[in-house]
Amino acid sequence: MELWFDSCRMQAMIRAPRLRRLALGLALTAGLSAAVAQTQADEPLPPPVLESSPSLSLPLLPATLLEQVASELLGVRYRFGGNDPSGGVDCSGLVRLMWSRLGLADLPRTAAAMALLGQPVALDALLPGDLVFFNTRGRRYSHVGVYVGEGRFVHASPRQRKVTESQVGDSYFRQRFNGARRLVSVRLDDPVTAQAQ
Repeated sequence: MELWFDSCRMQAMIRAPRLRRLALGLALTAGLSAAVAQTQADEPLPPPVLESSPSLSLPLLPATLLEQVASELLGVRYRFGGNDPSGGVDCSGLVRLMWSRLGLADLPRTAAAMALLGQPVALDALLPGDLVFFNTRGRRYSHVGVYVGEGRFVHASPRQRKVTESQVGDSYFRQRFNGARRLVSVRLDDPVTAQAQ
């Protein structure tokens, strides 16, 4: 029942409904994993603890795992409204797919809804795992990608008709940049992260 109490406390701390769902999803995932492990073990396990960055209070994500998932999806066909690699993905479908493969909570379906989550991040302070948003269709937050470090981000490009990697600093994206949000943190001892900084 400690997990239920921790979930309620998280909900009280987070006011936005989408963030509540994200926090609850993370807490439930951790609780279910512990419950399954406990039924297989002879001794009871301690309550699950989500590893988090002390300064951000966000789930930690190994940068190498982020790079691996991103590289596996490069070349997947672009399809507006798509969220499946076999049929194609759009930008928000790609981000949701990456989050799913990384074992993170489910995200909203649109880039604009994703832009309401997490903490704002300045362009010069981007870290791997940050979501980057652009105005590519005449409205704010109409395109989203995942920053992977060294000025690069992965996104489903309607112009290139596939999942690709681009530079945030390219003139096209720099002119259309709407902001970035941090939903996860990366492990600081990860060599990929050290190179990105």
